[in-house]
Amino acid sequence: MRQEHRKRRMGLISVVFFVVLAAIIGSGASFYKYQTVKYNVPYEKEILAYSKQYGIDSALLAALISYETNFKNKEYQPNKLNGLILLKDTTAQVFAEIMDWKGFTPDMLANPEHAIHMGAFMISHWEKAGKTQKEIIRAFLLRNKDGQFKQDRTFQTAYEAIQKKYEQYQRLFT
Repeated sequence: MRQEHRKRRMGLISVVFFVVLAAIIGSGASFYKYQTVKYNVPYEKEILAYSKQYGIDSALLAALISYETNFKNKEYQPNKLNGLILLKDTTAQVFAEIMDWKGFTPDMLANPEHAIHMGAFMISHWEKAGKTQKEIIRAFLLRNKDGQFKQDRTFQTAYEAIQKKYEQYQRLFT
């Protein structure tokens, strides 16, 4: 009788052990799948290529694009915010001149590769001017405006959101 009770208890412990083990393994697989899906980067090839070309941090470029449009391309409309990086025609023309981009027209921003190219150049341009990452983010957020943020809280909120995205993309790209 005692042995029978002992066998049952061992059987029950074994079942509980395997159920717990299966739960741990299953949650680990789900977490891996979640991380992979969550950090899938559209236009990753272009972001990495132009980041390398201009010697910039690809995670910063991805974070700025993700913050602005979540990688959803905006079709061209004259004098509106266009492309993956939401540039106005005048801002795009200024940077195209600085880049010496022959034949550039603002409607080219509707092509994600052109928008990523210009975004990478903009970051590089500001880095060469000696701006810190925080100053680059501020410049990027103000790229279509002439003034300053109405309140520093507005910038701080945007900066924190971009930093969070930056850290995610940094883990992905390294």
